[in-house]
Amino acid sequence: MGIEPANPEKAPFPVVIFFNGYNCDAQQYQWLAVKLAERGLVVVLFNWIAKNLPGVISLTPGVDFEKLKPTIYPAAPTALALPALLTKLEQLQNQGVLAGMLDLQRIILGGHSVGGLVSLTNADPRFFPGVAASFSYGASSRGLSTIGYEPGTILPLPDSLPLLLMGGTRDGFMLTSSELYGISPGDATIPVSYTYIPRSNRWGTK
Repeated sequence: MGIEPANPEKAPFPVVIFFNGYNCDAQQYQWLAVKLAERGLVVVLFNWIAKNLPGVISLTPGVDFEKLKPTIYPAAPTALALPALLTKLEQLQNQGVLAGMLDLQRIILGGHSVGGLVSLTNADPRFFPGVAASFSYGASSRGLSTIGYEPGTILPLPDSLPLLLMGGTRDGFMLTSSELYGISPGDATIPVSYTYIPRSNRWGTK
């Protein structure tokens, strides 16, 4: 039941806030959190159950689809949970085992699937000055046709901070979710590569 103290010699610690994919609980990313913690970062994982999609109650990373609509994006943040998480980090900075040891000017946003989209679209110092970078796996900036985007639209991402995009050739969701975006199925790596190098705001064909 004891609490192991943090090593003050390694402080201040950069912070990673990780956003899960839909219906992916935080425990699935524990291995990643441990690996990052071993390298001197504090990692925040969370579970949030909400009706984030119409008629669907699920584990969600807290993406604000209203703010993702063409009439608003990218003028406002799209992360519903992030303000509360930042407030909690401020509390931990003031009290507890990590008091005074967090580097809240070096916060890294990370995420998987739609959580990756949350991390990428909110790595913007206009909204969250303490955020320093972002990374994602299995995510792209495709615009959902269900919220008003034309098929093949690639949303612009903030470009003032380092962004790391990762994807896999066997990403089942990327291969089977094309109907959400009004496009034909294709290579699972295409959404990631088009997000990284948006040569056009339309999907190409192979």
